[in-house]
Amino acid sequence: MSKRIGALPVDSPDDGVSPFLDWAADHFTVGGYRFVIIVNRASVLSYVFPGKGVNCSSDFIRDASSAIRNCLHEYEFSFHYERIIVPAMSEVSFRKVGDRNMTGIMMDLVKHAKFYISEFDDSCHELSLRLNTIPQCSRKEAFPVKAFAALALD
Repeated sequence: MSKRIGALPVDSPDDGVSPFLDWAADHFTVGGYRFVIIVNRASVLSYVFPGKGVNCSSDFIRDASSAIRNCLHEYEFSFHYERIIVPAMSEVSFRKVGDRNMTGIMMDLVKHAKFYISEFDDSCHELSLRLNTIPQCSRKEAFPVKAFAALALD
């Protein structure tokens, strides 16, 4: 994704990053239309948004922020967005995913997304709701919404 938007990833360790602020992104194409998927690395809570017009890092940050807001609002985590994520938006940095497990999960989510868009003509919002019901068996809490809620308790 960083190549697509022209952002150079920084060499920063994963340690110390709040799980609420640690999101990974990838882009994919279906039927000539570009989409971006953004995934919370700690919970695998994800949201898909149109990739049209996302050509630089500022476009990406704007659209990803909106997608995160929509996602968290849908699952009644608006407080987390307003109190934790918004204040940190001025400190966005790009880095490689690095975690092979997370990369595999994202590839799987993209496969599902392509299928749902092709077969059911889902909107990005409907697609995101579907993706968040897919259990992630490699995780302590398999369901992304429940996993994000568990983060709030820690």
